[in-house]
Amino acid sequence: MRVEERGGELFVTGFDGIQAYKIAVRIERDGIAFYEALTGKLRDPGARAAALALAGQEREHLAYFEAELAALRAGREDGFEEDDLASFIDYGLFAPYRGLADAVETPGKALRLGLLVEERSAQFYEACRSAADAADARRELGRIAAEERRHAETLRGMLAGARRGRAPEMEGR
Repeated sequence: MRVEERGGELFVTGFDGIQAYKIAVRIERDGIAFYEALTGKLRDPGARAAALALAGQEREHLAYFEAELAALRAGREDGFEEDDLASFIDYGLFAPYRGLADAVETPGKALRLGLLVEERSAQFYEACRSAADAADARRELGRIAAEERRHAETLRGMLAGARRGRAPEMEGR
């Protein structure tokens, strides 16, 4: 499987469900860690609730991808090693995911990085949806991509509030 960016859009060629779901599992785990770290730093109850809700949705996505991965692995050999996955994610397309949870020390930076990651995740899931053969997989990937776009909108709203002087207050700041 190959993922490339052209004109700001992600394209998947040679789609492989095992590879795609391994990447998705990593994306969702990083998202959960980010939102949990962010929740621990937010003072505002509304912002905390929003971050907790986002973490919960990421957990739902993770459960789906882990179940799909297990089902695919049961049907065939997994020739995609974990080390390959780590290097694949480091190719640059997924560079924003590195150090995601560390970004929560600065509210604006955390929100901007989270927004970028949610948008990139939605693009990746849409690219996988377009390349997937199974109708069920296409439907579920489309649903998850839409949720990731809603996550981005939530973060965009929080960032807009921060720009108007209503920054989510962080613990210890």
